[in-house]
Amino acid sequence: MKIVRDTPAEVVQFAVELQALYDDARPAGRQVLISAASENGIRLNEKTLSDWFGGMSVPRSDAAIRFLIGYLQPIAERRAQRPQRAWAWWRGLLQAARAAKRPQKAGRPRSRVLDTLVRTAGSAPWPQVRDRDAVEMGVHPAAFLPPSASPLTLWMHGRRQPQVPPTYVTREHDEALLGTLRAAVQQESCVVLVVGRSCTGKSRSVWEAVSRELGDWFLVDLRDRRQVQRLSDGDEPTGDFVLWLDNLDLTDDAPQLAEVALAAVHQRGAVGRRVLVVTMWHQPNTESPRQLRELVRRAGAPVHVSEDWTGAELDQAARLAATDRVLAAALQQIGFSPSQVLAGAQWALGLWRNAHQRETSAVLTAAIDLGRLGIGVPGGGPLTRDLLESCSACYLTRPPSTDDWFEPALRKATTPLEDAVWALAPPPPGVAGYRLFDPLLDYARFQRHYDPLPAGVWTALTEADFGREEFSRLAQEARDRLLLQQASAFAQRAMQAESRLPVPPRQPPRVLPPPPTPPSPPTPILMKVNSTSPSRNRADALLEADDLEKLLDHAINSNDTYVRRRLAMLYERRDDRRALRELATFSRRGARHWAAMLAREEDPGELLRAVVCGDGFALRALRDWPVAGLDDTQRETILRFGLTPDGHPVRAQNDPLSKSGGG
Repeated sequence: MKIVRDTPAEVVQFAVELQALYDDARPAGRQVLISAASENGIRLNEKTLSDWFGGMSVPRSDAAIRFLIGYLQPIAERRAQRPQRAWAWWRGLLQAARAAKRPQKAGRPRSRVLDTLVRTAGSAPWPQVRDRDAVEMGVHPAAFLPPSASPLTLWMHGRRQPQVPPTYVTREHDEALLGTLRAAVQQESCVVLVVGRSCTGKSRSVWEAVSRELGDWFLVDLRDRRQVQRLSDGDEPTGDFVLWLDNLDLTDDAPQLAEVALAAVHQRGAVGRRVLVVTMWHQPNTESPRQLRELVRRAGAPVHVSEDWTGAELDQAARLAATDRVLAAALQQIGFSPSQVLAGAQWALGLWRNAHQRETSAVLTAAIDLGRLGIGVPGGGPLTRDLLESCSACYLTRPPSTDDWFEPALRKATTPLEDAVWALAPPPPGVAGYRLFDPLLDYARFQRHYDPLPAGVWTALTEADFGREEFSRLAQEARDRLLLQQASAFAQRAMQAESRLPVPPRQPPRVLPPPPTPPSPPTPILMKVNSTSPSRNRADALLEADDLEKLLDHAINSNDTYVRRRLAMLYERRDDRRALRELATFSRRGARHWAAMLAREEDPGELLRAVVCGDGFALRALRDWPVAGLDDTQRETILRFGLTPDGHPVRAQNDPLSKSGGG
């Protein structure tokens, strides 16, 4: 990175922030940015990017820098847990840099260029290992998994997911890792190399070992370019220190970093011991750069971290999961190790939310909505390529850029994320359908709970290649949403389709059980008194006191359905539509109160929309509860003729609704 010595501080700040964002995102070279920008009609080149990152120039185009930040920030958040900043913050930096970059009236001579970062006066003291936590050093924080904790934590309170890793599970490679690290300490200067694929848990294992054995050593984080420069300038810690180089093969300048690190480890006349700890996806081979081969030679036998967890590791994880709900939720997932699930949940969600092409987002949204109907999940119909293509087109708000848009979008949706998990897994050999990553489906079910499925999706389902049982199930799904026309079409297809249930194996003759013993007299059912539960007593008191803030915190911490019911009652009392609607996406108590609120409103449109989304309480309200804005005749007409997929009453001939304008 090149910074002009006399560059204004505002320009330096903008350049450093932009470079740090690029470093955290770790794209596969600048050409990736140039190509992505070109697809969006923005022209970039190597020199332009170098000048921006180095403070040689300031972007003139808001569109170009806005694209760059919008492209890099979601990746940086996914890979390095870097919080995303609003465009207003970036624009403030950019405007300050532009103002400072304007030429002065008197002019000044051209400054010479330094191939280093600008350093602030008086470098801060080096931290010790104990001063840093696992997340700061590159370990993925525990992903929020819907079954793992109170959903209020994320969906209602607006808090970010906890930035802490889950409980550590001892792995079989830990003994070898500790032995290698202790041997390196005894040699006074050595290299510890740990190799493992993405999301195998190698960074967590290494940090657990380093923090346990070398907590009072100084720490040099070689992922930070400023610390690398301090080291190159001879500003070393005075005493023993660890050089931390996590995921070396993902950096743009791996050979240069390896060379700097090795020079620091084996410096003659050094004061104190120094150990270089390196993690990589793959062990360098004979074709790797010289510096990486030298690193392997100095390290000796690397410690390998397996992608798969052994039975003993899973058993220990199950014991620890008794007090760690996030770990327990990760163990429920099939097909991936717990470490892959905990990291991949964030990446899969990020790909859906921040897809760089709207076609990719459409493919994932179609798979999510079909999953809401039981398609592409265990026990449901297969999510075939043809069905996915037909449904994906329904989620494009404007025509795609090219006629052959689906294949590239599907390829991006099914590309492994960080070589660890798939947001949408392609069908394995012998299997007909695609499969969504379970945590992504769990997340999206909350967010799309009250989003109706487009009419085209229902049409595509009636034309799908399903068996009799699947069409019968879809007919019931449609009836539960008052989509009576679609239910009729599914029922007709069920009559025409063949059964695809597997033929049951021949059963041995049935042996009749002994006659049952006479039943015992029924035990009187006693109502539960809240005095046995201080937590529920407190919820009642907070509801009576109308203390929303404390009741919300209590609901988050207790994760008790009774407390959530009291919270729903308070939201309904306050007529807080937004909060109650969000609560209804994961709480049956909340859903009941939400339906009751909608039934009291003069415009029943939102209630009907909830019905076609599959809300059972909304359907119950329409059938059995008084609904403002609908008289008995209008209600009976809706129940008789049904609704359209967007939640409007079907207009039948001589329909009273068409005359009165109801609904």
